[in-house]
Amino acid sequence: MQRLVNPTAVEVRFLEKQRGALKYDIWTGYASKAGFEFALKSMPIAQLLILLEADPEIMSYTLNQLVARKKSELVKSEDPDAICICENSSIIWYFLSNEFFSNSKRKSCKNFQIPDGVTSRIITYEYLDKKATLLKNWRRGLCYLKSALNYDLSPYIKDIKSLLAEKGELSLESIFSLLQSKDQSLLIASVFLLSQKREVLTDMDFNELGFGTLVQGRLS
Repeated sequence: MQRLVNPTAVEVRFLEKQRGALKYDIWTGYASKAGFEFALKSMPIAQLLILLEADPEIMSYTLNQLVARKKSELVKSEDPDAICICENSSIIWYFLSNEFFSNSKRKSCKNFQIPDGVTSRIITYEYLDKKATLLKNWRRGLCYLKSALNYDLSPYIKDIKSLLAEKGELSLESIFSLLQSKDQSLLIASVFLLSQKREVLTDMDFNELGFGTLVQGRLS
């Protein structure tokens, strides 16, 4: 099967029909401090489709950061099926009705509150660890999860190692700039994997991997 690097919404829907929604890979998902941008497709969580800077043609949303234990506001919506709220070590999924996010309501209100009475499912990190690898900081955003499609990251890993051998130390943003032909979401995934395997050193504060993260090759 051909490996898709950055599929369009049409390609995503085609693959859904061809393989079934539950056959999807979980990609890298990166979110800014303001919240989380995901494209959600199906349950269980190990088969959810998560896109980097979610494709506007695919259902997406952004959540404000949680304040204490109050519910987050949904500040952008394209009729999502579910939303993700992260609190302490738990990830809570709220499943929403289509009626609540009708076009008329989205146009008439700037912000949406999660309605009372929505069904929820709490999934702990322990559950996630059985399914995939997770960088445990959802609040500021990177998760790397891997399942069915099994993307080939070896070309990305090779280029990153070559760059670091030449330059010594680079920020993640500089790596993006120097490897413009590469998909950023898979570059992030590659740096994360290299870091987890201790093949590169990073200055991740609080396990956060962002544009300012410095990446340094290890001396062999």
